[in-house]
Amino acid sequence: MRYKQEQTPLAVIAGKEYGSGSSRDWAAKGPRLLGIRVVIAESFERIHRSNLIGMGILPLEFPQGVTA
Repeated sequence: MRYKQEQTPLAVIAGKEYGSGSSRDWAAKGPRLLGIRVVIAESFERIHRSNLIGMGILPLEFPQGVTA
């Protein structure tokens, strides 16, 4: 992948409860290995948010009342 070879940081824009359904660390490790450095979402599943931080991915939330 060209982005990965050039070390271009990537972002994910998401809706509500990003990461719900899987509390496994691979749900955060996979995006990290693909070059994702930040996830901007309406809200996060609590454990997944913690896993993102542990993998070095910055979880950011939209201000209240703002949607993706």
